[in-house]
Amino acid sequence: MAPIEPVPSPYTPGSTAVFTPGRERERAAFDRILVDVAGSGRFHGRVQVLQGARGVGKTSLLRAAERTARRLGLATVFVTATQTEGLSLVAQELRGVMTHLAPRSVTDRFAASVSKIGVKLGPAEVAVDLQRAQPPDSAVAHLKSVLTAVARTTEKANRGLVLFVDEMQDVPRPDIRTLSTAWQELDAEAKRDGAPPIPAAMMTAGLSNTQEAITAGASFGERFRFTRLGNLDVPAAAQAVVEPVLESGVGWEPDAVDALVERSAGYPYFIQLYAHETWEVRERRPGDRVGVADVQAGIDAAAEQIETLYRGRWNRATPAERRILVAIAEGGREELTRGEIADRLGVKGGDLGMARASLLGKGLLAVPRHGVLAFNAPGFGDFILDEIDG
Repeated sequence: MAPIEPVPSPYTPGSTAVFTPGRERERAAFDRILVDVAGSGRFHGRVQVLQGARGVGKTSLLRAAERTARRLGLATVFVTATQTEGLSLVAQELRGVMTHLAPRSVTDRFAASVSKIGVKLGPAEVAVDLQRAQPPDSAVAHLKSVLTAVARTTEKANRGLVLFVDEMQDVPRPDIRTLSTAWQELDAEAKRDGAPPIPAAMMTAGLSNTQEAITAGASFGERFRFTRLGNLDVPAAAQAVVEPVLESGVGWEPDAVDALVERSAGYPYFIQLYAHETWEVRERRPGDRVGVADVQAGIDAAAEQIETLYRGRWNRATPAERRILVAIAEGGREELTRGEIADRLGVKGGDLGMARASLLGKGLLAVPRHGVLAFNAPGFGDFILDEIDG
C-alpha cells in the first residue's frame, strides 16, 4: 500500500484567496449585477468600488467576481493600475479581448481608438480638462466606442463585458475623469428608447483613500457605489481557518482555531499567515488534528515576517506621518477620531490633511468609519511604542 502523501498548505498569505468568508454580502451584490448583465443585457451605470487597507481581501473579491463573470459567459478585463498607467492598460486589455472574441472586428478604426484612449495630457491641459466637458474627438469618445464594441460582440457566445480595475486609487486623475465620463455617457445612451443594449459593468477596488481620489477626478461621485472592507468578525475569521481544509481530511481543534483567531484579530492577511505557518510546523495527512501547540509554533514562525511588515510600514512614513501614527498608538486603541488625533498633537483637525492623505495612500492606515483613522494590522501600535521607546 502506497504511503499517504502529505497535504499541502491550503492557505495563501500574500496571494489571492479563493475562500472569502465574511464577504457574502459583497459577493452577493456583485453576483446580482453579473447575472443581470449576462441575462438581461443591461448596462450598469453605477461603478462598484471596494475600499479598505491592504490585506483585507479586496483583490480576492474582485477575482472571485471575475471567475463568476466568466462562468456566466461574460468577457472580462482585469487591470491593476499604477500611478503612471490606468487607461492605457485598460485599452490594451480591451484590444486583447476583442482579438480573442472576433479577430475580424479589430479594424484599423478600432485599433486607432485603442491607441488614443491612453493619450497623456500635459499638466496645464489636465487642469483645463477637469473643468470642462471633453471635446468630441477625445479619449472619452474613443473609450466609449471601444467599450461598446467589446460589450456588443456576441461571437463565441460572449454575453457582455465586465471591467475590473484594482488599485483604483493610483489611476491618474485625468484617466479617472475620462473613465467616469465615458461610463456616465454610456449609461445615458443605453437608457434611450430603442437603443441597442450595452451589456457591461465595472467593478473596482482600492485603498481607503479611493473615494477621495475618485471624487477629485470626477465631479459626479454619486455614480460610484463605495463599500468599505475591514477585518473579519470572529465567526468569519474562524470560517477562514476551517473551510479551506474541509476536503483534506485534516481537522482543527476548536481551541486551536480560537487561539489563531484571537491572535489575528480578524485581519485576513494575518489569518492566512498564521494558518499557513501553523500548517507548515509539520507534515499534515488525512486524519491529523491541528492543536494549540501547533498554533503557538506557527505564531512564533510568523513573527519575523510580521516584524518585517511593521518595520516596512514604519520606515515608509515621513516624520509628519509618524506623529499621527504615534498619536494613535499612544491613544491606547487601534483607532482614534481625527479630532482626538489633532488634540493629542495640539493642532487643528485641518492641519492633518496632507499627512492623513499620504498615510491612506500608502496603505498605512484605514478609515473604518467616517472621521476615524485606524491601524488595520493588529499589533502595529505596540510595535510603534517599542520603536519610540528605543
